[in-house]
Amino acid sequence: MINMIKKTNRMFETPYNHYLQSFRSLDPTETAKRCAVPFDPGRSAFYVRLMGVLYEVLFPQFDARAAEGEAEAPALKNYEKILLMRYLCEGRHVPRRGGQLSYDEIPNGALYLSNFKNRCARRAARALGGDIKSFEKAMTGFQAERLPQGDAGFRFEFIGGIYMSVILWEGDDEFEASAQFMFDDNFPAAFTAEDAAVAGEIAVGRICAAVSLLA
Repeated sequence: MINMIKKTNRMFETPYNHYLQSFRSLDPTETAKRCAVPFDPGRSAFYVRLMGVLYEVLFPQFDARAAEGEAEAPALKNYEKILLMRYLCEGRHVPRRGGQLSYDEIPNGALYLSNFKNRCARRAARALGGDIKSFEKAMTGFQAERLPQGDAGFRFEFIGGIYMSVILWEGDDEFEASAQFMFDDNFPAAFTAEDAAVAGEIAVGRICAAVSLLA
């Protein structure tokens, strides 16, 4: 158990420390413009909305926490911190052209499609496909837009004006529940295919947490 904890810590600390060095060297004015996120010079902090929650990210130390007024907001998990840091270091917010992409349409997404299905699509289907009504209620908390596809589908803001969608088909005696993720066509400018898989994982985790609060 101790060895497993040490291994888990290393898996977080190594990439975290790597990107922390890049984060510390950022020009906050350029970063705020590139990622379309506010920066408050007085507090030396970026303000980034992730899954409906506004987080304050202090610069240059990367102390990330829910902004004042975000009651009962979830603390960022380790992999959420790394993705947020990667976005600020390497991502770019560009205008949406109006289309959506499946995961395998994201550059290099086909290479990681099997992994994405296991981590995101199948997990969403198992966790949410058996209770569509709770899924629908939970999505209201993310100010999601209802979609006509599937038994229930919603488009929602993932981070700072960049949107993704989750579409569910309820299972029955013949077919298992299934899920599909779609990404707005400006997603690849913000995230790589590997990051998009992490984004899907974060979305499923946050939605499942919202559903559990309804029980």
